[in-house]
Amino acid sequence: NLSLAVDVSGSMSGSRIESVRQALAVLVDQLRDDDLFSLVTFNSDSKTLIEPTPGAEKERLKSAIRQLSAGGGTNIGAGLEEALGHVRDHLEDPAARSARVMLFTDMHPNNGMVDGRDFVTVLRSAAEEGIGTSSFGVGIDFGAEMASQISEVEGGNYFHLETPEKIATVFDENFKLMVTPVGYNVSIKLSAPLGYTFGNTFGLAGGTVNDCALGDCREFTVPTLFLSRGGGAIYLELIADEVGPGDNPQFLCDVSYDDVDRQRQSNSSAVDLGDSVPGV
Repeated sequence: NLSLAVDVSGSMSGSRIESVRQALAVLVDQLRDDDLFSLVTFNSDSKTLIEPTPGAEKERLKSAIRQLSAGGGTNIGAGLEEALGHVRDHLEDPAARSARVMLFTDMHPNNGMVDGRDFVTVLRSAAEEGIGTSSFGVGIDFGAEMASQISEVEGGNYFHLETPEKIATVFDENFKLMVTPVGYNVSIKLSAPLGYTFGNTFGLAGGTVNDCALGDCREFTVPTLFLSRGGGAIYLELIADEVGPGDNPQFLCDVSYDDVDRQRQSNSSAVDLGDSVPGV
């Protein structure tokens, strides 16, 4: 149950809108026959180009996509709300479908919703209904604060597509990963080995880091977990205290999360660091 809201304002003209057309054609090829797909465009106002349509009708969908052209102002709120409406209309369908809206925009609103905080509020409201949102910054980065707020919404993710090439190829390999959360409300608690304290944390986007209430413990929380082919890691600094490490230093790790059926899962383990940890 997928609906796209595509910015076709004047600032999207030229290579941006052409690259979006290419990307959406690739997306359509990856739809299953029983998927539902709808397409909303917006400039100064919004317009539904494709009502919710089975993925089997690929040529019809591609024909509409080829007609995309840019011009006018930017009313992100109107486009987003219209796309959300199409998804809401099919939330109760007998066939079990994941529900998601994808937003493509260069984030230059000058009509309707112009405050980024209002934009995030709409995403949070959709999440409460079980609708995930994927936001794509076309040719522009939304900024670290906005990207973080989007990723902190349950079911939300954000992608910065800074070049026409990245726009055109965004769905070549990663479409299924983008629209398929593998876990929600993820919590990872790490207890420092004896003789160490935690320093800085690096590489956690769309989540939060907190010190635990008791002991030298660090907790990472992530609203939604997606798989990625992009690689990456979370780095955690360990600092040796004055006493120094004891024998056989170990991390104690507790992981809990809601699976895709919203059942809470948990696991605990100890990681032996051996002689691999330096003094600082």
